[in-house]
Amino acid sequence: MPEVGTDGRDSGISLQPGDYASVSGVLRLVVDEHHLQRVLDDADVVSAGRALVARLMQAGASPFSRFHNQALADAALVAASED
Repeated sequence: MPEVGTDGRDSGISLQPGDYASVSGVLRLVVDEHHLQRVLDDADVVSAGRALVARLMQAGASPFSRFHNQALADAALVAASED
């Protein structure tokens, strides 16, 4: 994965504090369109995304929970990890 900028330099990828009311200790990965595919190809990123989704779902209902389709989300994450 490309280097993540945390010192103010614009590398196209940065880590920022997450802003989740139901889950603490989350970092948000911000990626520009030039680095997106490389980041999605990283198995660790896909795994971390799965873990975050599971933590959020365990934390309880959210305003978006009625739109969540677990089978679709799982299929999307599996497809992303297979490429």
